[in-house]
Amino acid sequence: MAKENKTALTIRQDDLHRLKAYSSQLKTFQVCLYCSVRQYEHTLGCGHRICDVCVAIFGKCISGLEYNFEISTCYLCDTKVTFKAKLLPPTCGVRFISIDGGGSRGIVPLEYLDALEEVLDLPYPLQEHFDYGIGTSIGMYQLVKQVLS
Repeated sequence: MAKENKTALTIRQDDLHRLKAYSSQLKTFQVCLYCSVRQYEHTLGCGHRICDVCVAIFGKCISGLEYNFEISTCYLCDTKVTFKAKLLPPTCGVRFISIDGGGSRGIVPLEYLDALEEVLDLPYPLQEHFDYGIGTSIGMYQLVKQVLS
């Protein structure tokens, strides 16, 4: 690498490009063909599969959106693709929200969600901050209302 003044990524991209005639015909349902090590999490428009790690390595970070990547060309077959992935940060676990409420107490969850949205001041809608949500009675209504708005 030092001799040719290339990074590991550049060397891997060159290898994928050189082997394009063979790799463009490969399809698998078990591993990421970019690294041939990890299980895939995503499927590109051309049918090739890619893992989160390779999305971060081979993809381009979307400006202003940390952990959001896009791939416009498959390195395996040179096909133009439109692919965007939102990856979880390495320190992120499952983000879960539960809202309970009913009857006259239904105003409390609504006010709480409004206050939470204001305090967090996220550059995206509040509902995208959680992976799972559950609620009962008016709490469920508030979750559904938040997602649909």
